[in-house]
Amino acid sequence: VVGSPFSIQNYIPDPRITTAEGLMELHDQLRRREMGLILDFVPNHTGFDHPWIAEHPERYILGSEEDFRNDPAAFYLVEREDDENLFIARGRDPYFAPWDDVAQLNYFNPDCRKGMTEILKNIAQYCDGVRCDMAMLVTNEIFGRTWGSFLKSWPMPTTEFWVQATGEMRDFVWLAEVYWDLEWKMQQLGFKFTYDKRLYDRLREGPSGEVRAHLSADLGYQRKLARFLENHDEPRAAATFSHEKITSVATLISTLPGMRFYHHGQLSGAKTFVPMPLGRARSEKVDQQIRDLYERCLGLADQEVFHAGEWQLLEV
Repeated sequence: VVGSPFSIQNYIPDPRITTAEGLMELHDQLRRREMGLILDFVPNHTGFDHPWIAEHPERYILGSEEDFRNDPAAFYLVEREDDENLFIARGRDPYFAPWDDVAQLNYFNPDCRKGMTEILKNIAQYCDGVRCDMAMLVTNEIFGRTWGSFLKSWPMPTTEFWVQATGEMRDFVWLAEVYWDLEWKMQQLGFKFTYDKRLYDRLREGPSGEVRAHLSADLGYQRKLARFLENHDEPRAAATFSHEKITSVATLISTLPGMRFYHHGQLSGAKTFVPMPLGRARSEKVDQQIRDLYERCLGLADQEVFHAGEWQLLEV
């Protein structure tokens, strides 16, 4: 176990992997091959070893010693020799217990927003877009509902953070991890693509009528959906869908309008779910039948009609 990839120390290349110049060179090589690069961005929180903990503690949700004593699992104590101790809230979403390894940023603080926007501008030097982790958590309504009792001295901003950020980088590919049926809202805030978790759930559990109803939605909305059969949070598709069913769902995902989103190991039929903090995992044998299926699907989806043609749901 090497730690959480969502507990961010800083948005710079890890020197054990490459340098800033090396990452730029990688990006240039990808572009020469007509490929793009999307990097991960975690807006809601940082690690407790992030420089802002010492340099800009006001950018975080701060509690009192009483808050800490009442709920020690929800706060992190930062002991300071020359000043009062800090009690920084641990990051969370409103439906689960706090994540114990991350510090909650305060999106009602304009200085926090400014700092995160500068980070995004810096990231943009190295890539073509960002996949924004749990992007809905920093919307005004959800953030205010989650942290309301700690925001008494911070009025709700008149604009959304994502409107500000996407407005400054309009040519960027903005991909939102989003749930709770907020896909349309996040698209209106500037995201070019949003996770389509509802389709995944319906393919996995729902009757075919629900899938058909989902695919009857407005085409402008569907073109901005990121379709997937697995990701870092979901179990492996090869272990979830039977061999008989995976042929149909893989073909569907590969040819629908929108972004087609494949996970590492999916194309080779991996069945073991690997937690992201795990540094090393036993390799699996390639399932050649699934590999051949995806080769056919990707070859099919590469045809011009799936990029420049008009998609229409077939009525039967």
